[in-house]
Amino acid sequence: VLFTLLLRDLNTIAPLITMFFLITYMMINLVVLIEQRMDMVSFRPTFSIPRYVPFIGMVGCLFTMFIINASFGLISIVFVVAAYLYLTNRKLKVPYGDMRSGLFVSVAEWAAKRVSQLPKENERAWKANLLVPVRNTRELRGSFSLIRNLVYPKGSIKLIGITHSSDMETMRDDLFNMASTFSRENVYTRWSVIESNNFKDALVNSLQTLQGTFFKPNILFLRLLHDKRYDEEMKAMIEAAKINNMGVQLYVEDNVAQLGRSASINVWLREKSPHWDVSMDLGNVDLALLSAYKLKKNWGATMRVIIVVQEEEVEDAYKYLENLLDLSRLKEVEAHVEIGTFEEILQTAPQADVDFFGLPEDPDLDRLRSYVELTSSACVFVSDSGNENILA
Repeated sequence: VLFTLLLRDLNTIAPLITMFFLITYMMINLVVLIEQRMDMVSFRPTFSIPRYVPFIGMVGCLFTMFIINASFGLISIVFVVAAYLYLTNRKLKVPYGDMRSGLFVSVAEWAAKRVSQLPKENERAWKANLLVPVRNTRELRGSFSLIRNLVYPKGSIKLIGITHSSDMETMRDDLFNMASTFSRENVYTRWSVIESNNFKDALVNSLQTLQGTFFKPNILFLRLLHDKRYDEEMKAMIEAAKINNMGVQLYVEDNVAQLGRSASINVWLREKSPHWDVSMDLGNVDLALLSAYKLKKNWGATMRVIIVVQEEEVEDAYKYLENLLDLSRLKEVEAHVEIGTFEEILQTAPQADVDFFGLPEDPDLDRLRSYVELTSSACVFVSDSGNENILA
């Protein structure tokens, strides 16, 4: 007040003061308009007005601000936004919550309804949404870096802890901490715990239940244990994922090198003799290429696509790989052709920190474990769901 009086001319400061009154009125009208549009049960005004009234009030206030003084109008808006950001960062507690959560939920519901009216599968909008069953969080910590980089930045992770009733509380705490860690890495993560004495049955039930959700997982991430007693259970879970139209990523850890320097990736493709045509069915390669390329970008790694052929097919194999990489727009990926038998080349091919392979229909899990020793690297065996397309 003293500063204003010292100016000896109230008209000098009046336009600026007017701006804040107009901003206040504008925001009240905006809040009422949004609350009316959301139709939430908590919005029960004792004095009801038509929806066009707050809209006219909001637009009128904004228009008046710039009519009075455009410069002061911009300054006032910048000041209010700065104050809002400051108060948001202070994380003040609001007794009954604020309107933002309801607004975001309403937008999400609107988007869900719109998406439900579109074709179910959109290969161009595909992203990795992993379902990760957790027997114990120690194993999950060992896979943390790989899982994070398979989905970052736009994918998501659903952690499902399956444990006995006596360990429920511990599992909840551990999953909460792991989900928080993924979130700090800017990966959207959800978690839940299921009480069950049968790991396989609990996972299968979860797969079936999640098919009806909006943000449903599209890849089942499994870690192949070295204990062979769980092999039949593992096969049953892989089969359940296929039945529920989900891809599979089966991770076999290298206990010695782990993920190495996270600097190189190999993707192994089956030879296509005698039909070396990219326009034909590519087979079980889409998810493997998409997953490997995601790792390449997040790690800043080198990536090779390898085919093993006989000597007379080398030229056809190179042409096939070059066409595939060109049509799929995989930049800075090396085409590599080896001559010989598959098992021999596994031991002599260029070294990688992770090798991607197609997952056979009826996998011999013990043989898959041996690939870690043959390649001296961690291995990921991948099965498409049919909804991925590297050419999209």
